[in-house]
Amino acid sequence: MSTSSGTLIIRPICAKLTHDTETFGRMDPYCVITVGRQKHRTVVAKSAGKFPNWEDQLSYMKTNEDTMKIEVWDKDTASSDDLIGETTLALNTVISKSNYEEWVPLTYKGRKAGEIRLNIVFRPSGPPPSVHGIPANLVNMGGRQYAPMPAPYQYPPQTYPQAPPQSMYPTLSPMQPPPMPYYPPQAPYPQAYPQNPPSYLNPQQSPNYYYQQPPPQNVPNFYPYAPK
Repeated sequence: MSTSSGTLIIRPICAKLTHDTETFGRMDPYCVITVGRQKHRTVVAKSAGKFPNWEDQLSYMKTNEDTMKIEVWDKDTASSDDLIGETTLALNTVISKSNYEEWVPLTYKGRKAGEIRLNIVFRPSGPPPSVHGIPANLVNMGGRQYAPMPAPYQYPPQTYPQAPPQSMYPTLSPMQPPPMPYYPPQAPYPQAYPQNPPSYLNPQQSPNYYYQQPPPQNVPNFYPYAPK
Protein backbone atom coordinates (compact mmCIF):
# COMPACT_ATOMS: atom_id res chain seq x y z
CA MET A 1 0.00 0.00 0.00
CA SER A 2 1.32 3.39 -0.94
CA THR A 3 1.86 5.77 1.96
CA SER A 4 2.89 8.87 -0.01
CA SER A 5 0.29 11.63 0.22
CA GLY A 6 0.07 14.76 -1.82
CA THR A 7 -1.58 16.26 -4.88
CA LEU A 8 -1.94 14.59 -8.27
CA ILE A 9 -2.31 16.88 -11.30
CA ILE A 10 -3.38 14.82 -14.32
CA ARG A 11 -3.62 16.16 -17.88
CA PRO A 12 -5.11 13.88 -20.56
CA ILE A 13 -3.40 15.29 -23.65
CA CYS A 14 -4.66 13.24 -26.59
CA ALA A 15 -5.57 9.72 -27.69
CA LYS A 16 -5.19 7.39 -30.64
CA LEU A 17 -8.25 5.16 -30.63
CA THR A 18 -8.81 1.98 -32.64
CA HIS A 19 -12.24 1.10 -31.27
CA ASP A 20 -15.01 3.09 -32.96
CA THR A 21 -18.47 3.11 -31.39
CA GLU A 22 -20.17 5.05 -34.19
CA THR A 23 -21.49 3.38 -37.35
CA PHE A 24 -22.28 6.70 -39.01
CA GLY A 25 -20.58 9.95 -38.15
CA ARG A 26 -17.68 10.71 -35.83
CA MET A 27 -17.25 10.01 -32.13
CA ASP A 28 -17.32 12.73 -29.41
CA PRO A 29 -14.76 11.34 -26.91
CA TYR A 30 -14.19 12.51 -23.36
CA CYS A 31 -11.97 11.11 -20.60
CA VAL A 32 -12.94 10.08 -17.04
CA ILE A 33 -10.25 9.52 -14.39
CA THR A 34 -10.97 8.08 -10.94
CA VAL A 35 -8.61 8.12 -7.95
CA GLY A 36 -10.21 6.47 -4.91
CA ARG A 37 -13.58 8.21 -4.45
CA GLN A 38 -12.58 11.22 -6.53
CA LYS A 39 -13.88 11.20 -10.08
CA HIS A 40 -13.36 13.96 -12.67
CA ARG A 41 -13.94 14.20 -16.41
CA THR A 42 -12.72 16.33 -19.28
CA VAL A 43 -14.78 18.30 -21.74
CA VAL A 44 -16.19 16.56 -24.79
CA ALA A 45 -14.04 16.69 -27.94
CA LYS A 46 -16.78 17.39 -30.47
CA SER A 47 -16.53 15.29 -33.66
CA ALA A 48 -12.89 14.43 -32.87
CA GLY A 49 -13.34 10.82 -33.98
CA LYS A 50 -10.43 8.51 -33.21
CA PHE A 51 -7.91 11.30 -32.52
CA PRO A 52 -9.29 13.55 -29.75
CA ASN A 53 -7.35 16.27 -27.93
CA TRP A 54 -8.05 17.75 -24.52
CA GLU A 55 -6.71 20.70 -22.57
CA ASP A 56 -8.15 19.89 -19.13
CA GLN A 57 -6.15 19.72 -15.90
CA LEU A 58 -7.64 17.44 -13.23
CA SER A 59 -6.50 17.70 -9.61
CA TYR A 60 -6.76 14.95 -6.96
CA MET A 61 -5.78 14.61 -3.31
CA LYS A 62 -3.87 11.34 -2.86
CA THR A 63 -3.73 9.63 0.50
CA ASN A 64 -3.51 5.81 0.48
CA GLU A 65 -4.67 5.03 -3.07
CA ASP A 66 -2.54 2.60 -5.11
CA THR A 67 -4.14 2.81 -8.56
CA MET A 68 -6.05 5.18 -10.81
CA LYS A 69 -8.68 4.22 -13.36
CA ILE A 70 -8.78 5.83 -16.82
CA GLU A 71 -11.80 5.60 -19.12
CA VAL A 72 -12.55 7.09 -22.52
CA TRP A 73 -16.24 7.47 -23.45
CA ASP A 74 -18.19 8.52 -26.51
CA LYS A 75 -20.83 11.17 -25.80
CA ASP A 76 -24.27 10.36 -27.24
CA THR A 77 -27.35 12.57 -27.12
CA ALA A 78 -30.05 10.12 -28.22
CA SER A 79 -28.84 7.22 -26.05
CA SER A 80 -26.45 6.47 -23.19
CA ASP A 81 -22.74 7.11 -23.64
CA ASP A 82 -20.60 4.28 -25.04
CA LEU A 83 -17.34 3.07 -23.50
CA ILE A 84 -14.42 3.25 -25.96
CA GLY A 85 -11.60 1.91 -23.79
CA GLU A 86 -10.26 1.77 -20.25
CA THR A 87 -7.16 0.93 -18.23
CA THR A 88 -5.70 0.96 -14.72
CA LEU A 89 -2.40 2.65 -13.83
CA ALA A 90 -0.32 1.99 -10.72
CA LEU A 91 0.38 5.18 -8.79
CA ASN A 92 3.82 3.96 -7.66
CA THR A 93 4.95 4.32 -11.27
CA VAL A 94 3.76 7.91 -11.31
CA ILE A 95 5.20 8.86 -7.92
CA SER A 96 8.64 7.50 -8.81
CA LYS A 97 8.98 10.22 -11.48
CA SER A 98 8.74 13.91 -10.78
CA ASN A 99 7.01 14.44 -14.13
CA TYR A 100 5.28 11.47 -15.77
CA GLU A 101 4.25 11.63 -19.44
CA GLU A 102 3.66 8.39 -21.35
CA TRP A 103 1.34 6.64 -23.77
CA VAL A 104 -0.94 4.34 -21.77
CA PRO A 105 -2.69 1.47 -23.66
CA LEU A 106 -6.49 1.15 -23.54
CA THR A 107 -8.55 -2.02 -23.82
CA TYR A 108 -12.22 -2.80 -24.46
CA LYS A 109 -13.49 -6.21 -23.34
CA GLY A 110 -9.96 -7.61 -23.35
CA ARG A 111 -9.06 -6.24 -26.77
CA LYS A 112 -6.84 -3.31 -27.70
CA ALA A 113 -8.80 -0.08 -28.06
CA GLY A 114 -5.99 2.41 -28.60
CA GLU A 115 -3.69 4.60 -26.49
CA ILE A 116 -4.02 7.76 -24.40
CA ARG A 117 -1.26 10.27 -23.67
CA LEU A 118 -1.14 11.30 -20.00
CA ASN A 119 0.92 13.94 -18.20
CA ILE A 120 0.93 13.49 -14.41
CA VAL A 121 2.70 15.60 -11.77
CA PHE A 122 2.77 14.51 -8.15
CA ARG A 123 3.40 17.09 -5.45
CA PRO A 124 3.97 15.44 -2.07
CA SER A 125 2.77 17.04 1.11
CA GLY A 126 5.38 19.17 2.86
CA PRO A 127 8.52 20.74 1.37
CA PRO A 128 10.24 18.43 -1.14
CA PRO A 129 13.89 17.55 -0.37
CA SER A 130 16.73 18.75 -2.55
CA VAL A 131 18.13 16.35 -5.14
CA HIS A 132 21.77 16.52 -6.34
CA GLY A 133 22.20 19.95 -4.88
CA ILE A 134 19.15 21.39 -6.62
CA PRO A 135 17.19 23.65 -4.25
CA ALA A 136 13.87 22.31 -3.08
CA ASN A 137 11.97 25.30 -4.45
CA LEU A 138 12.74 24.25 -8.03
CA VAL A 139 10.24 22.06 -9.86
CA ASN A 140 11.47 19.67 -12.54
CA MET A 141 9.08 19.78 -15.50
CA GLY A 142 9.93 17.62 -18.50
CA GLY A 143 13.68 17.70 -17.88
CA ARG A 144 13.73 21.47 -17.33
CA GLN A 145 13.80 23.32 -14.05
CA TYR A 146 11.27 26.07 -13.50
CA ALA A 147 11.30 28.28 -10.46
CA PRO A 148 7.84 28.85 -9.00
CA MET A 149 6.30 32.26 -9.16
CA PRO A 150 7.49 34.47 -6.29
CA ALA A 151 5.03 35.43 -3.65
CA PRO A 152 3.41 38.81 -4.18
CA TYR A 153 5.02 41.70 -2.40
CA GLN A 154 3.40 42.47 0.91
CA TYR A 155 3.20 46.19 1.50
CA PRO A 156 3.80 47.26 5.10
CA PRO A 157 0.72 48.47 6.91
CA GLN A 158 0.14 52.18 6.72
CA THR A 159 0.13 54.12 9.98
CA TYR A 160 -1.76 57.34 10.29
CA PRO A 161 -1.59 59.83 13.18
CA GLN A 162 -4.48 59.54 15.54
CA ALA A 163 -6.75 62.50 16.08
CA PRO A 164 -6.20 64.28 19.44
CA PRO A 165 -8.90 63.93 22.07
CA GLN A 166 -11.90 66.15 21.79
CA SER A 167 -11.03 68.07 24.95
CA MET A 168 -7.99 69.66 23.25
CA TYR A 169 -10.20 71.64 20.91
CA PRO A 170 -11.71 74.93 22.27
CA THR A 171 -15.41 75.00 22.80
CA LEU A 172 -16.97 77.19 20.17
CA SER A 173 -20.17 79.11 20.86
CA PRO A 174 -22.98 78.89 18.35
CA MET A 175 -22.48 81.23 15.44
CA GLN A 176 -24.39 84.51 15.77
CA PRO A 177 -24.76 87.23 13.14
CA PRO A 178 -22.43 90.22 13.71
CA PRO A 179 -24.06 93.44 14.92
CA MET A 180 -24.98 95.94 12.29
CA PRO A 181 -22.73 99.07 12.23
CA TYR A 182 -24.18 102.30 13.56
CA TYR A 183 -24.31 105.23 11.22
CA PRO A 184 -25.24 108.65 12.78
CA PRO A 185 -28.00 110.58 11.06
CA GLN A 186 -26.77 112.87 8.33
CA ALA A 187 -27.73 116.56 8.12
CA PRO A 188 -29.82 117.40 5.06
CA TYR A 189 -27.94 118.89 2.18
CA PRO A 190 -28.71 122.63 1.55
CA GLN A 191 -30.83 123.26 -1.45
CA ALA A 192 -29.34 125.43 -4.15
CA TYR A 193 -32.72 126.84 -5.04
CA PRO A 194 -35.88 127.30 -3.03
CA GLN A 195 -38.89 125.29 -3.99
CA ASN A 196 -40.37 128.23 -5.99
CA PRO A 197 -37.47 130.53 -6.85
CA PRO A 198 -38.36 133.89 -8.39
CA SER A 199 -37.33 134.60 -11.93
CA TYR A 200 -35.21 137.53 -10.80
CA LEU A 201 -33.00 137.55 -7.73
CA ASN A 202 -30.80 140.37 -6.50
CA PRO A 203 -27.39 139.08 -5.29
CA GLN A 204 -27.16 141.89 -2.76
CA GLN A 205 -30.35 140.81 -1.11
CA SER A 206 -29.74 137.07 -1.45
CA PRO A 207 -26.03 136.31 -1.90
CA ASN A 208 -26.58 132.54 -1.41
CA TYR A 209 -28.45 132.25 -4.71
CA TYR A 210 -27.20 132.51 -8.18
CA TYR A 211 -27.68 135.92 -9.75
CA GLN A 212 -29.85 135.82 -12.86
CA GLN A 213 -29.95 138.80 -15.25
CA PRO A 214 -33.54 139.59 -16.18
CA PRO A 215 -34.19 139.43 -19.88
CA PRO A 216 -34.48 142.79 -21.66
CA GLN A 217 -37.93 144.03 -22.38
CA ASN A 218 -39.26 146.18 -25.23
CA VAL A 219 -35.94 146.17 -27.13
CA PRO A 220 -36.52 146.94 -30.81
CA ASN A 221 -34.94 144.80 -33.44
CA PHE A 222 -31.87 146.39 -35.02
CA TYR A 223 -28.99 145.37 -37.19
CA PRO A 224 -25.36 146.29 -36.38
CA TYR A 225 -24.86 147.35 -39.94
CA ALA A 226 -27.50 148.95 -42.01
CA PRO A 227 -28.07 147.30 -45.37
CA LYS A 228 -26.83 149.28 -48.30
